[in-house]
This record gives sequence, C-alpha cells and structure tokens, in this order.
Amino acid sequence: IKANQDSRSVQLAMIGKIWCLIKKKSYDPAQKVIKEAMDFARQKNLSIEDLHLVMGQLLYEKGDYEGAVSAYQRLIAEFPAGVHRLEAYLGLANAYYLLKKYAEAVSSFKFLLDHRQPDSEAELVEKATLGYAWASIRNNAIEEGIKYFHIVVDRADSKEAKINAYVQMADASQDVGRFKEAVGIYDDVMKNYPDNIWADYILYRQAIACLKLDQLQASFNSFEHLKNSFPN
Repeated sequence: IKANQDSRSVQLAMIGKIWCLIKKKSYDPAQKVIKEAMDFARQKNLSIEDLHLVMGQLLYEKGDYEGAVSAYQRLIAEFPAGVHRLEAYLGLANAYYLLKKYAEAVSSFKFLLDHRQPDSEAELVEKATLGYAWASIRNNAIEEGIKYFHIVVDRADSKEAKINAYVQMADASQDVGRFKEAVGIYDDVMKNYPDNIWADYILYRQAIACLKLDQLQASFNSFEHLKNSFPN
C-alpha cells in the first residue's frame, strides 16, 4: 500500500507540473511530461483518467480543438463513471463550440447539466449553463438560450456574477440581430448598476446596437456618455 501511495504522489506531482507548463504556454514540454506520466502510470498500474483530462486541456489551449474532442471523448469512453467525467463534458462542449459544431456543443453542455450532482462545483455548473445558453442561441434555439441566461441571473450569488450574466445575454441577443432586446438589457444594467466594472464595454455595445436600429441620437448619447465617463 505504501509503495502505491508513493507512486500516486509521484503521479500527482507530474500532473501538477503539466498544469504549470500549460499555464506558461509551454505546450511541447507539457506534452513530453504527459507521455512520461502515461508510461509511469502503466508501469505502476495507476489510473490515467487525470492524464486524459490534462491532455484534453493541453490540446484545447493549443487551439487543436479536434484533438481536444478526441481526448475528452477517450476519457468519457474509458472512464464513464470517472471523477472527471463532468469536467470532460465541459471541455468537450467548449471544443465543439469553438469548432462551430453547435448542436454537439448543446448536447454536451446539456448532458453535464442533466447529470450534475448536488455537490457539483458551482463554477462548473455556471460555466455549463452559460455555455449551453450561448450554444443554444448559435444553434438557433434563441428562446432556450435566453431562458438559461435568466437561470444564471437567478442563481447568481454576487452582484458581479448577475451583471456578467446580463451582459452576456445582451451580447448574445445582439449577435443574432435582436438589437432592441440587447439595448433594453444594457439600459437596465446601467440603470440598476451604474458603477459596474463593465460600464465602458456596455456603453460601447449599446451604442453599436442603437446604430443598427437607426436610433442615431441614442447611439450618439451612449458614445458621448462613454467619452465623458472614460476620458482616458
């Protein structure tokens, strides 16, 4: 048992090193350590679930989204009840989204949301809910997407999280041509949270949406507000 514990400690140290290398964008050295860690795990008869997860993240960070999809799918297939299953579905869904495979992204985000546990990390669930909202809108299920943005707002445990969800809802509405709805959301945020940290971004996006609606005076007012509030 002691020998196995020592081996697991070594494996965890290698995984920690890999994460550090990924954060530093040292992808080739990280991939080399993953290979070493895979070989070590096989020699010591250790689980490689963590390594599939970190490989998926490495490929995702490199921009190899197809490779990331394969890595996450491998983890899910080999460890269907694994401790990292939901994290793998989140990574898989994000990779599908960036590949513009929105139907697959919707399905993966929804699987995570439908199978989350009561003790699932709140951050994981929030990311999946926002991801599902965005993917639904991109997949032309606009009302479904808006519904899930509202779910994030309702569950938000801080003012910042609530504002962030509102802003993303407005951005998504604007991105699919629903400029009137976007302007309304931006208006509400600025009215209710005038000192929010996204104020400059909101005023800019609001001005652009007003331009799209040919509301030239409203657009001018937003740009002027932005200029006066953020002169530098």
